[in-house]
Amino acid sequence: ESYAEVLEEEGNYPGALKVWQSLEDDHPTDVRAHIGAAEIYSRMGRTDNAIFEYRKALDLDSKNESVFKNLYSLYRKSGKTKELFNLLEDRYLRDKRNRILLKYLILLAGDMGRGKDEDFYKKELNRISGKQPLNKNQ
Repeated sequence: ESYAEVLEEEGNYPGALKVWQSLEDDHPTDVRAHIGAAEIYSRMGRTDNAIFEYRKALDLDSKNESVFKNLYSLYRKSGKTKELFNLLEDRYLRDKRNRILLKYLILLAGDMGRGKDEDFYKKELNRISGKQPLNKNQ
């Protein structure tokens, strides 16, 4: 358990945030530091700051399902699902084999009533997973 986590458990969110930010300054590629800061911002109700930190974490670790889950939750809570969908679609163009990314694109497309997009991403996930849909004539 880190010092930041102890401060967080004590309810000292500003202190915990300072520790995470110091760690970010010293180790800018430390995914855990960005996730820690994002979690504190989220607890403080600072959604935009939390989203910013989770996006930094996602840039460093594009297959971290926890980061996707938290981004999905925060964007939905703030009514910005379209913004997240656009962000993830852009990432998909650069990372077409990322199963976690596809999972969240499918989830968002379903939430938004975008059936064609949902079907497309389901097919893509099946394709990269080696699962081909059954032919109707079989």
